[in-house]
Amino acid sequence: MLSTLGIVLAYKSLYGIFYDSLTGLPNRSLFIQELGERSRRHQPQSSTAAVLFVDLDRFRLINQGLGHDVGDQLIVSTSQRLRSCLRPDMKLARVGGDEFAVMLPTLKHLGEAKAVADQIQRQLTQPFQIADHSIYSTVSIGIAYNQLADSMPGEDLLQDAQTAMYHAKVLGKAQHQVFARSMGLQARQRLEVETHLRQAIKNQEFQLYYQPIWSLDTETIFGFEALVRWQSPEQGLIMPDKFITVAEETGLIIPLGHWILQEACVQIQTWNQQFALLKPLIISINLSSHQFDQPDLVEHFESILMESGVDTACVKLEITESAIMSDVEEAIAVLNRLKSLGIQLSLDDFGIGYSSLSYLHCFPVDTLKIDRSFVNQMEEVRVNKEIVKAIVILAHNLGMSVVAEGIETEVQKNILKELKCEYGQGYVFSKPLPQDKATELIQQSLAK
Repeated sequence: MLSTLGIVLAYKSLYGIFYDSLTGLPNRSLFIQELGERSRRHQPQSSTAAVLFVDLDRFRLINQGLGHDVGDQLIVSTSQRLRSCLRPDMKLARVGGDEFAVMLPTLKHLGEAKAVADQIQRQLTQPFQIADHSIYSTVSIGIAYNQLADSMPGEDLLQDAQTAMYHAKVLGKAQHQVFARSMGLQARQRLEVETHLRQAIKNQEFQLYYQPIWSLDTETIFGFEALVRWQSPEQGLIMPDKFITVAEETGLIIPLGHWILQEACVQIQTWNQQFALLKPLIISINLSSHQFDQPDLVEHFESILMESGVDTACVKLEITESAIMSDVEEAIAVLNRLKSLGIQLSLDDFGIGYSSLSYLHCFPVDTLKIDRSFVNQMEEVRVNKEIVKAIVILAHNLGMSVVAEGIETEVQKNILKELKCEYGQGYVFSKPLPQDKATELIQQSLAK
């Protein structure tokens, strides 16, 4: 009996080392070992080995919103669907929390790997029924491959597939990408940005710039849009397109976004107290999709409003179409809760995101913001002017105001005035300004 018990315990110990306890699948260590064994087998020199790295999109949100038990069930159900997509000779493993890897041992050409990735994406876009919840999810997939003769270590091949998966996420998720050598360099650069970004948040190396929003009718300042900049001690002023995507991917957008909300609310309250304005200024603050998905967003924002003492009617959150269209019913509920705080809401980049016309009347939105891509070419492209006209009419019929961004010429400004667009921003008025320069601009406008 003791001998048998010892064998059982030894088996369990080995199983725990090489297999995932939740799904029963091989883990990362065993998967890499099997990749290495494949390269040592005698295979035709023309054969190709491929690895698919599969990551669930929005898993963190599901885990936080519905609980870890539902998250675990989703992982198990996902592993079962993945198995159904694979041939017997293909190996499946769970290599991370919501990450899976597939080994395709012998392929004649890369198209076979892409076909498997397509099949996986089709299967995993179907809703999961878990604990009375209909859960919709997508996956981002990275593909890496090598000829048998290349004898690439299994760990390197898996890492390349993971790098390609991250590239797929950057390009918008719910797709697959094939690894290219340039991705490795990009991944190292992004890791470096992430490291510096974490330190920058800790050291509070950020500042807000403010781009004026003008009333096109009176040509007076209506308010400002708050735009973040990174003031790096080593590299100087860094624009958001260099770090915002990394912040969103890593979750750093949550503490950074919290600081932006707080700083912008304090600043607009300061300006409205400092200047005797007939009408208080409005501050527009961008809210990323990651922030919008946070379960405690409303509570956090309510706390910021109370701490800053700002008049809530002077605060406007700008939210993109893509942030609210993944789950419309939930989005409407969150928007209504935000509106109950007394703030305003703006739908940003309207016209270039998801088609939300059928839902637009359901959103408690005060303003539509026309994307600069339509405004910039109104003079040359007639259809752009007609699109802007249609957006203005639609907004007014729904009781909303309109802001046009990216106005660069007097002609564009005059066209928008003719179309009854209420507000505009762009270089024809002013570029984004640091706090002191924005204060000077307010003083100058009062002196006129």
